[in-house]
Amino acid sequence: MFDIFFDICLCRKYILNIKGAIINSRDFESGSSALHRAIYYGCIDCAVLLLRYGASLELLDDDTRCALQNVCRPRDFPIFASVQSSNEILVWGTNKNYNLGTGNSESTNTPQSVDFFRKEHISIDNVALGAYHSLFLDKKGILYSVGHGEGGRLGVGGEHSLATPKKVKIPKKSYGEHIICISASRKHSLLLTDNSAVFACGLNEDKQLGVRDAGDKLAVFREVVTLRDLNVSGLLRVIARDFHSIAYSEQCIYTWGTNHGQMGIDTDVKTVPLPKQMKLPSKTNIDFVEANNSATVVYTKDTNILLYFKCKMRTIKPPNFEALKSISVVGGDVVKSGKGTATALKLLMLTQTNVIFLWYEITQQFYRCSFSQLRISQIDKIFYKANQVFILSQGDVYKGKCQQVPIPTYMTRTDTQKHPSSTGNIWSSCDQNRTEICKEHMIRIELQRCPSVDRAVDIFCDDDFTSFAVLQESHLKYFKLPNLRHEEYNFKKLYNEVDEFDAVHDVVFHVDSETYAAHKFILYARAPGLRDILQSYEDEHIYLNFKLMTGKMFELMLKHIYTNQFPNEDGEIICYILLLLQ
Repeated sequence: MFDIFFDICLCRKYILNIKGAIINSRDFESGSSALHRAIYYGCIDCAVLLLRYGASLELLDDDTRCALQNVCRPRDFPIFASVQSSNEILVWGTNKNYNLGTGNSESTNTPQSVDFFRKEHISIDNVALGAYHSLFLDKKGILYSVGHGEGGRLGVGGEHSLATPKKVKIPKKSYGEHIICISASRKHSLLLTDNSAVFACGLNEDKQLGVRDAGDKLAVFREVVTLRDLNVSGLLRVIARDFHSIAYSEQCIYTWGTNHGQMGIDTDVKTVPLPKQMKLPSKTNIDFVEANNSATVVYTKDTNILLYFKCKMRTIKPPNFEALKSISVVGGDVVKSGKGTATALKLLMLTQTNVIFLWYEITQQFYRCSFSQLRISQIDKIFYKANQVFILSQGDVYKGKCQQVPIPTYMTRTDTQKHPSSTGNIWSSCDQNRTEICKEHMIRIELQRCPSVDRAVDIFCDDDFTSFAVLQESHLKYFKLPNLRHEEYNFKKLYNEVDEFDAVHDVVFHVDSETYAAHKFILYARAPGLRDILQSYEDEHIYLNFKLMTGKMFELMLKHIYTNQFPNEDGEIICYILLLLQ
């Protein structure tokens, strides 16, 4: 085996020294260097040899990853599928209102851990980032809040601000009930438990809390009792927006707050103080719901998009009739602005084939999105805020700005020009492709990878696109703990080997003309009754003359002290031993 390994090493050195291999050359497929490949496949000996010969650690592949970042790339090992995850949280952003929980109000562009959770070894499961405050839910179901507390939006019983996260008490109704969803707006907070109970706190200027007799604000979480009175069950998620709130299940949607045309009801109804069910087409099965302050989007399981906007409901077919992963709602602001299309309603849609489309309410068309610098084959999660995107892809996190550009001429040629033989193809004349997908413009996204972030499992950002949070796998997740053989820790071996003539014992008991060597340390620790006797004797030899006690009885007592073995043959002996040990 050693000879084979030696020959391989010689072969590698021969290629580098004699044949003059370019050590930092990159392949044309992925842009990876030899060092990238060696580290990714775990060939540590090759990586060390390449580094000795000058391989660069700063060289980037087509995905802008250096060689060392391949160490953190997830691998598909089946044996790790059942390993329980433990998440570490990283945050960055403006942090103007202490909403990042870092203990100060300093802004940072570099992801950093939240010391409170890191020092307490708290694994975070969900995050709700708001402009003024944030909520954190750990894997044990404990809720934490931080940030600007005006109006009681933190739910801690007061309106003071918190620079570091603080545990929040929730008035749960039953034992074992736990939180499954959290949401935060600029004014209030919402919680959803597995029993379909919704809790709210914060400002109630627009009746967005949905709590009876709440007044203008609530400083502690209180249940939205109306939902329980309506026997609502199976709720999947709650959504907190600045002026209203949403809770939905697979069959129905409940909204409450101020009506700006997003609830599907007439403009004559200005405020809905208590939860009210939205009108949906018959036999509608909901997949997910997204909303902003001015519009509500419902994606059904039969791949229809229901848009509630300006007091009207309309149906939109998804681009290319593909199933969707997610939808982001932007614009259509309630407050009028002179920014033109910047405030127009836009929907960003991610299909199951990882294609991104942007739908404009003004043009009623889909615009296909493409990445200009990076190649991303899989998109796990995407946010669209303030004309920018925040993307999670296979453990990496990216940010990018969207820009509308003309479609290049080589992409605008018709199918007949590209493939003359496809003139009779019935699929080439799709009505949706001609009318609903824009042929003149596309959306270019200038992506940049977020440094210092890897092993990401979830991402979050606020509505202003100024605060960001990432959950990443703990670096200790795949450390395999040794399987220790279960063993009772006692002094059985020491008891069996003790002898009056060895050099280990330090006390000898004389009972009924018999001698028993022992160890003071063990007797002090495990026999309070004998401890007093040992303290009264300065000599190594101790003579015990108790009434009715025999040498056999003392032997059983020592055996119990050393090995935890408890004889059960004679009850009187047991009682005597217990009295002596006390």
